[in-house]
Amino acid sequence: MWIRAGLLVLAGVLVYLNALSGPFTFDDSAAIVFNDQIRRLWPLSDVLSPMRPDQPIAGRPLVSLSFAVNYALGGLSPGGYHLGNIALHILCGLLLFASVRRTLLAPRLGARFAEGSATNLAFVGALIWMVHPLQTETVDYVSARTESMMSLFYLLTMYTSIRAHASSRSAAWLVLSVLCCAMGMGCKEAMATAPLMVLLWDRTFVFESFRDALRARGLFYLGLAATWFGLAALLWFGPRAATIGFSTDVTPWTYLLNQSLLIARYLRLAFWPRLLVFDYGTPQPLTLVQAAPSGAVVVGLLLLTAAALVWRPAIGFLGAWFFVILAPSSSFIPIATEVGAERRMYLPLAAVVFAAVIAGYLCWERWLGADKFHGPSWRASAASAGRIAVVAIVCCALAIGSVRRNAEYQSELTLWRGVLDRWPGPRAHRNVAASLKKINGSPDEILFHMREAVRDDPQARYGLGRELFDQEKLGEAVEELQRAVRERPSDSDAAPARLLIARGLISQGRPAEAAEQLQLILKTTPGDVTALETLTGELLAQGNFDEATVFYLELLKTKPADARIWSNLGLALMKGDHADQAVRALGRAVQLDPRDGKAQGNLASLLLGQRDFAGAAAHAEAAVGLMPRDADAHVLLGLALLGQLKPDEAIGQFRASLDIDPAHQAAREYLARALALKAKQPGG
Repeated sequence: MWIRAGLLVLAGVLVYLNALSGPFTFDDSAAIVFNDQIRRLWPLSDVLSPMRPDQPIAGRPLVSLSFAVNYALGGLSPGGYHLGNIALHILCGLLLFASVRRTLLAPRLGARFAEGSATNLAFVGALIWMVHPLQTETVDYVSARTESMMSLFYLLTMYTSIRAHASSRSAAWLVLSVLCCAMGMGCKEAMATAPLMVLLWDRTFVFESFRDALRARGLFYLGLAATWFGLAALLWFGPRAATIGFSTDVTPWTYLLNQSLLIARYLRLAFWPRLLVFDYGTPQPLTLVQAAPSGAVVVGLLLLTAAALVWRPAIGFLGAWFFVILAPSSSFIPIATEVGAERRMYLPLAAVVFAAVIAGYLCWERWLGADKFHGPSWRASAASAGRIAVVAIVCCALAIGSVRRNAEYQSELTLWRGVLDRWPGPRAHRNVAASLKKINGSPDEILFHMREAVRDDPQARYGLGRELFDQEKLGEAVEELQRAVRERPSDSDAAPARLLIARGLISQGRPAEAAEQLQLILKTTPGDVTALETLTGELLAQGNFDEATVFYLELLKTKPADARIWSNLGLALMKGDHADQAVRALGRAVQLDPRDGKAQGNLASLLLGQRDFAGAAAHAEAAVGLMPRDADAHVLLGLALLGQLKPDEAIGQFRASLDIDPAHQAAREYLARALALKAKQPGG
């Protein structure tokens, strides 16, 4: 048994060795790269506290903790996170091996399978399950750790429950099973099915009826059921109501029709795992006619499972394992953001694999077993070698497929182009465009994919508008963004889109229209300081000083003690020929922040214009002290000194300016004046 366990570990390492260098992708950015909660391990309350509902690991605190451990050990290096996923996958394979072996030796099956046969069948099934290409998404995609961690605790719950039946310390095993179940609830919602599968396992392989099972282990089942309260609390504090449930834009009927297609596809991929898809996009409108063929297959299998649970419980358990674990994500309860995912098959695949392995074993024994060969012993040996060869061929073929699939995860662009080729959709186009942008790909190709995305998903119009803006195609950008906010005015992207529209309009010399956009932003998101600051800065840069002044005054209502805003207001007033008001604004700026050299210089310039040479000298001197390598500051101080009839000191400042910038024409002219003034003075 231990040798087989070692072989499973070796197989897992060899198959996923080339996955270690894969980058973060898709939701990994939100879950890891930009997730501040995993930046520390202590206090634990910070790591485990509820996250924003849009986070991939919201309501999954143990996964968050595992990422925090990864971050503490290796920062944002993807290799450590991939290593964690591989380790989880190997542990799940070992637990599956141990659990199935004990199942085949359970009271209801022990007479059918000898210990050697049970061990070999469990090993072969676990090996195939581990190296199967359908598992690559769960291992290669770091955020899919929610699936593998949940599966680890799911299998631990099953294994410890099974161990308790034949142990003298059954109470300890049962307590451990409840604890594992509770921990699984902190990883993913599908763990809710574990108590049901434990009860069904007991009824199928140990007890004669559910009544007998409840009589013998009722308190244990109650403990397992109590873990549902923990899951309910996590769902309460980390709601996904906007994307999951009956309040989304996707109807249960539409989602159910989509699931019939995808479950049939999962089953096909279990037997022929080619053309795997990383992202199946969002639910699509389907008719009953379109979904009927696959729906008939799924309904037929459900009916067979129900019948088998009555007449062939062991076979029925495999069917129930498949459908019950899939049910939370692949039923009629809509998940608006994700119609399907191959990682959902992580645990359900075990039912398909072991059904095929055990069926193959029974058929082999019936038709080609050793007892069918009479005569020389080499024939029996040949039959045994044949079994090994079949298993080796199947496992090698699957392992090669997994290694090749791992290679596709080495590049975001390769991964998303694969999605586009195999399951085209607007999200695939958007992500191909995003991947191209990261590597400075062709701007025309990026726009092509964004335009293709818009054809099937109007929400992608925001992204198209942003890309056009980045490529400085301002007319098209404004047009696309205006259309986007008309079509989806309440969308979360509407305010950023209006801000880009305003910036585009300013660049086109249309400040009044830009101001209208800003007012709309402030109407929908009052106090949007970022929008005000960005747009006001654009107005100032474009020379629209009066409009900039209005919005700086608006900004000061929100941030009255912000020296930078006062300084910019003073600059706008100064450029707009409102000198007196500019002096007051810049005076407030330097009062709030005396170390703002630019504000000190601007204030000195204004005071010079008002012939307040003493005041100008004081602020110009402050500017020189803060910016000693600024030629203009020295010129301002020189002019203030010159106005005070201090030509010697003024000459020193003008020469200092020329030392910094020998081509400074104004400094050269003022130096000549200062020298002339000095020559006229007595003793000059």
